[in-house]
Amino acid sequence: MKRISLLLLLACIITLLVWPDHVHAYEIGAVVIAVHDGDTLTVRYDHPTTLPTTIRFYLVDAPELRTQFGAVAAQYTRSRLLNRHVTITHWKRCSKGRLLANVSTNDTPFALELLRQGFGRVLILHDEEHTWRSAAWAALHEAQAAHRGIW
Repeated sequence: MKRISLLLLLACIITLLVWPDHVHAYEIGAVVIAVHDGDTLTVRYDHPTTLPTTIRFYLVDAPELRTQFGAVAAQYTRSRLLNRHVTITHWKRCSKGRLLANVSTNDTPFALELLRQGFGRVLILHDEEHTWRSAAWAALHEAQAAHRGIW
């Protein structure tokens, strides 16, 4: 059974590397081992033989660390996700080579929580329609109306 799991995980990783513009809808469990800023973190997948992977959230562009709200956004993400188990879904590589993915602690991407708290802007992906796009705009407008975070 372990061998089948390893082969399946390896096939997923190879697929990700071979077709970088293809969106993958599989679910992979992981633990957040580092938070770099409000919208970027490193995870270690549940399978023990995988290497840590840096992921940037789909849908959200959080302030850079050197800006007024950058450190606050990073601390918010750290307090909610560091050392917690998450589910990674809908990942792909962007044109800059970064791995974009939904990172969830429940069935809702954490990016929506960041937007709802006012810690980012909606990141538009021009090459595809994303399932959570309308929810992202709604979360952003909610934060703006309440003057939360950067708004």
